[in-house]
Amino acid sequence: MAEIVVVDQLGGTPYLGYAIQAHAALVRDGDSVSHVQMVGWDNKAVVALLEGKVVGIITYADSKHVKEWNILIGFVDPDRRKEGIYKQMWAKLVQQARLKDVYRITGTTHKGNTLMRVVAHRLGRTEESVNLVFHLDK
Repeated sequence: MAEIVVVDQLGGTPYLGYAIQAHAALVRDGDSVSHVQMVGWDNKAVVALLEGKVVGIITYADSKHVKEWNILIGFVDPDRRKEGIYKQMWAKLVQQARLKDVYRITGTTHKGNTLMRVVAHRLGRTEESVNLVFHLDK
């Protein structure tokens, strides 16, 4: 079992660098885009630690005006996947959301990120919308 830590502001913590590295890995693997800010100083996070080492993170933004949290990054080290770490972080995130009277938790992923979509479905998340994109030529 991982130790799960809740962070109310990512900036100024030792977890900020890991969040940046996680976003870079998601971009490298084609599961995120580089032109969207996925890590912010004021983001909140749920962090998984094993023997004091960060092995996973969920970062999210708090939209207080609609009582909604939006997941920005969900990441577990590739060599620690399939150990239930994301599930532990998700359970802590849901627990915290309930304590804060949050209405819902949202998040997007690329349609080709089948691993995240499968994990999300297993954790009770549903696909409610389709994101349509128009790319502008440069």
